[in-house]
Order: sequence, then structure tokens, then C-alpha cells
Amino acid sequence: QETYIDSQRERLHLHALHHLLQNKHRIALGSYLRILELCPGDLFALSLAIDVANAIGDSSAAMRAATNVSAYWAERDSGAINYAHPAVNLAAALVSVGLSSRASTAERLAETSLAR
Repeated sequence: QETYIDSQRERLHLHALHHLLQNKHRIALGSYLRILELCPGDLFALSLAIDVANAIGDSSAAMRAATNVSAYWAERDSGAINYAHPAVNLAAALVSVGLSSRASTAERLAETSLAR
């Protein structure tokens, strides 16, 4: 029996997994970043994007993944989305990991902002 994958998100997850199994990490990372553009609440994609980015030494991609979803999760945590979600703490931790991969850049941006 054939199984059909209906959502673009599911197809992208399968695409990324396929490329990870072939050691094509950059292509897989691109799929995870695309998933996060479409579905910023996908913690599995966020976790894997940061893991793959760190594995290949691409701290810019880890930071991009974190910053792409940080506003979404901040809104959930602040009550703008009107319920507490149990994944908010995990999301905050993953965003922190992604941001810390480029700590010197983040510190420089913070210092520049505070100096204004």
C-alpha cells in the first residue's frame, strides 16, 4: 500500500533525513532551515538544525535557526498566544544554544545597541 505525504513540512523532514543518511549535511541543514521558516514551532527541526550546523561548524546557520524562531516562542511565552505551552522552556534553551554558537557576534550586537 502506498503512503502519501501531504504536507510540505513532512516532505522536507524526509528530504533532510535522506541527505543526512548520505552525509550531505549542508543540504539537510537547508531543509531544516526551510522547515523553520514554514513552521517556527517545530522544535524537532530546530534541534536538528542546530545539531547539524554545529556538527559542520556553521555557527551562522545555528544562529539563523535560533533567530528565525525566537520571536514566535517569545510570543508564546509572554502570553501573546493565550496559553502556556510546555515546549516553551525547551524552545528557549534551543534558541539560547543557537545564539551562543555566535556569542561574540551576539555580544558585539548587544554592546552596539546599548551604546546608542
